[in-house]
Amino acid sequence: MHCSNLNTFVSRVEYKHIIPSAACGIALCVAGIFLTLVAYQVIPIGVNTINAVWGQAIGFSVLAVGCAIVLATITLQVAKKCLVPPLKTASETPSKPSDSAETKKNDEVPSLEAKKSALAAAENKSEEIYSVETVIGRIKEASENGLKTALFLGRRNNQEMPEEKEWAWFSLDEVIFPGNQHHHLQINFNDRQMGALNNLFDKVVVDTSVIKSIHVSPWRMLQRLLKKLPSSELIVESDIGGYGTANRFSIDAEAGSCRVPPDTTLADYEEHYQPKLWDAIQKLLETLFYQVERKKNAYPYRNEDTQVNYWRLTYPRAKKN
Repeated sequence: MHCSNLNTFVSRVEYKHIIPSAACGIALCVAGIFLTLVAYQVIPIGVNTINAVWGQAIGFSVLAVGCAIVLATITLQVAKKCLVPPLKTASETPSKPSDSAETKKNDEVPSLEAKKSALAAAENKSEEIYSVETVIGRIKEASENGLKTALFLGRRNNQEMPEEKEWAWFSLDEVIFPGNQHHHLQINFNDRQMGALNNLFDKVVVDTSVIKSIHVSPWRMLQRLLKKLPSSELIVESDIGGYGTANRFSIDAEAGSCRVPPDTTLADYEEHYQPKLWDAIQKLLETLFYQVERKKNAYPYRNEDTQVNYWRLTYPRAKKN
């Protein structure tokens, strides 16, 4: 038998098998000695019941078998200690760098998953008990963490929101739906609560058909939402998107509207009156922003190709309006 085979055989022998074998061998040795003594009539009880020659043969045979079992047991015990190396402890077992790194990585996974679960649980809890104050706290926290903050005004929480690197986007509308409430402000445009949002955002995008619902000057209210930084930006419609009628033409730049004679057609309005309205609005906006641009293009962040007129206003002036 080769050494490797012997090592394998010995390693498979368990201690629970060694003790019964030794006991059996010892018992046979004792029985063999007893039978031999009887055969030689040292113990006289077997003189009439057993032939001396057969008694000696049986006694020596049983003794030999017992001795062989005991010897084999002792041999296996010695071989197990000599051939099978002892198990090393965790501190004695060398590990490869990659194994150590992998083990460390595996140990960190439960911790990371636990953090994600805790975060999800916190968000779910905050959604169950919704409050505008909590969302305002998240806006401030995003700024403190180095993110730029953006507000999509007039966007509901079940509508698509922009995704930009290093930006935290929030939506605002008086309507709210179950689900994604984490970054939504449920506020009416004309509520005094809008004042709590002043100077919080790096960018404000006003959805289309919104400023006509703002009772006060939409330009001043929207300007106050922005941080007073050169990079702060407001994107908003060029006007309220319609006109009223009156005997005389008049402009309300603060409201972004005008009144025209009753017989004015849409073509006449767009050619003669709307440019005058834009000029008046631009003069007002220049008192609120350092940079005022009126653009005609696809409206930003709406994923539509229709060409529309809108304002791109940057660097709000730092003064009370």
